[in-house]
Amino acid sequence: MTAQVDDQGYFILDRHVVVTLTLESISEISLSDFHLPGIIGDLVVVRSGDEFRVEWDASYGVAGRIAAARVRFDFEACPVERTPLTATHPV
Repeated sequence: MTAQVDDQGYFILDRHVVVTLTLESISEISLSDFHLPGIIGDLVVVRSGDEFRVEWDASYGVAGRIAAARVRFDFEACPVERTPLTATHPV
């Protein structure tokens, strides 16, 4: 969120994206708490030989690591709810 507002008094939101992580040729999966949805607390991608390891800790739910030959991140801007400017949200 920025401190800028549009002509209708709504905050201008310019940092909201949907991130899609695509893994190809997966060689290892190690997950804990898989039965729960996850809130990612920390995500790391490291190269290990000919593979990439995607490892994450969760503040809630599923955490773990996945090794794959190829990793791709796609980012797409997403619409989000507009927040009206009020006394509780000063600019």
